[in-house]
Amino acid sequence: MTIAAVALYGSQARGDAVSGSDVDLLMITDEDHARHVSMGTLSIYLYPWTSLLRDAQAGDLFLCHIVREARSLHDPENRLGSLAGAFRFKPNYADEIRKASDLAWYLANFPDTLDGALGAKRVAWTVRTILIARAAERHSPCFAADALVAFSGLPLVGTLIGRKDEQYIAEDTPNLLACFLQHYGLPAPIRDGSPADYHAYFAVNRNDVALQTLRTDLQDNFYS
Repeated sequence: MTIAAVALYGSQARGDAVSGSDVDLLMITDEDHARHVSMGTLSIYLYPWTSLLRDAQAGDLFLCHIVREARSLHDPENRLGSLAGAFRFKPNYADEIRKASDLAWYLANFPDTLDGALGAKRVAWTVRTILIARAAERHSPCFAADALVAFSGLPLVGTLIGRKDEQYIAEDTPNLLACFLQHYGLPAPIRDGSPADYHAYFAVNRNDVALQTLRTDLQDNFYS
């Protein structure tokens, strides 16, 4: 495997990291598939160059993050510069907003069906994804928590994102999340449904993050 470039991104690259924040590294490789390696607070994403270039041209939000905020650690061929030049915003990010909203409604309705730590992280992820997508639709993406709070005008955004490393979903989180969704998300996809109904819906709509989040819990609680 050849490593063509290495970049730091996320809070460590922005300069707003706090104690315990992950060190997020992107490694651009010549492999034909993406991989993720995690060691403590070190998180390494290995991505094929061809996939990154394709995703930049398609306006992918992760690539938007990379071209806007990543800091080069090793890039002799200026791959980050090439990605920035190739990046094009999508006409809209409706699919990203829909999938994040759908998962957020599940979390708001069924917080007790998930491992607490995983649930807290996914709540923060859904809020960030929806707001980043909304900002990207204006061609003014932002990623830091304080910038997302300012963009939304909702102090509760800071609360929900700030709880991402907690070991449980706080008692008031479902109501705060529902309030956020009423402002920036989309309507709940299912009324009066069960967790299993949501699982089936996520499968039909290819909501991979939701399926990855729920699969173990749903298998344990409903299909055993």
